[in-house]
Amino acid sequence: LFGGIRWSMGDGQGPPALQYEQSAPLPWRVMSETIARSIGEPIAFEFNPDGELYIIERRGRIRHLDPATGEVSDAGQLEVYAEAENGLMGITFAPDFEQTAHGYLYYATDAEGRHRYRLSRFEFRDKAILPETETVLLEVEIDPGETGHEGGDLQFDAQGNLWIST
Repeated sequence: LFGGIRWSMGDGQGPPALQYEQSAPLPWRVMSETIARSIGEPIAFEFNPDGELYIIERRGRIRHLDPATGEVSDAGQLEVYAEAENGLMGITFAPDFEQTAHGYLYYATDAEGRHRYRLSRFEFRDKAILPETETVLLEVEIDPGETGHEGGDLQFDAQGNLWIST
């Protein structure tokens, strides 16, 4: 361990000089293009396996963007606890989406007077979320007085495990 620390510090001579010209991407490798407007507090986006793009907003709105036309439409709205940095934080789609139409959302709620984060599975059909299909998979209590920078990214690994950043 000590050897690794010494090496990273330049063998005691201070931190090694950074060579920014080698770490920055070449200008031709970076593109900037506006694909949607009028999105309020976007937190994350995810393509489903059909190539459709879903964008989630912190205050609970889910938007659908058709990549072929650029048209943005409402796909649903969750009731979320959106105080401080809380809200709708993560979205992903099941590896077997073509068979199940399952999508997963991670969001803050204060239903029943209890503040908590909730991981839920929903069906996404016809470019919309079906709220009546919600299955709550996990709830994590939160202290509204102890907020920080909230996580909530959702990803499946190669074995089909669902991961949540917090």
